[in-house]
Amino acid sequence: VSIAPIAKPQEIKKNKWMLTGEHRMNINQSTFSDNFHSKADNYYNVENYHKIISKYRYNKISFENTTEWRLNFQNSQGDTIHTLGITDDYLRTYSLLKLDAFLKGWAYSLSVDGKTPIFNSFFVNRPVTGTKGDRKSSLFSPFEMTVGGGVTYGLERISKKEKHRKLNLSVNISPISINFKCVRDDLVDETRFGIRKGGNSNTDLGSTVNVNMTYSFHRNARIVTRLNYFSNFERAFSELENTFTYQLTNALSTSLYMYWRFD
Repeated sequence: VSIAPIAKPQEIKKNKWMLTGEHRMNINQSTFSDNFHSKADNYYNVENYHKIISKYRYNKISFENTTEWRLNFQNSQGDTIHTLGITDDYLRTYSLLKLDAFLKGWAYSLSVDGKTPIFNSFFVNRPVTGTKGDRKSSLFSPFEMTVGGGVTYGLERISKKEKHRKLNLSVNISPISINFKCVRDDLVDETRFGIRKGGNSNTDLGSTVNVNMTYSFHRNARIVTRLNYFSNFERAFSELENTFTYQLTNALSTSLYMYWRFD
């Protein structure tokens, strides 16, 4: 007599959240002795890059958030006043709330983009006298936020010949956007960031376009592109980032980063 096992059905729970990230740290240091045949300066440089992406989807509603932080600093032999010089200090968070539209790939969207430096940054060989212009930037100086409503188009393609060749594209168009910019540090010159002299904030109404693209050529090579454009129909701001990464081995990779800015 054979008795078949009784299997209880198991409910499979769907995970509505997906979390990914990228973290890099590069430390370079060069030290030369006094009797070295070729005279050179001691040098060190630290580069940090951290990025966290979270995605949520339930039926026709989806939410995406990207938070990235870059911090690069080095010692400057030409600066006799400051020990360290900050070459890149950038904290940015970008959120996108979407509701699927009737056309495939399209969605109604609400976007929020905020960015600020974190640490105090100074000019080379400029003494700190406690007056305006002593610092290049600091926390919330400047702080910029753009809120916009519009539509978003998303595309995801995987090659039929090469499974690691993928394209992910997101285009967000916000015809109605509000751009807020402020400088809260009295030692930072607000006119360097498009704010009138003597003021500490500026608000513009305009339009915004955000494009994010990731293209993987194969398993070891990919390019990541980000385009941001805002215009109040009198002046325009645009920035474009391109990062090309090639994974040579499991422990060795090379990358090329290019940044263009138009203001």
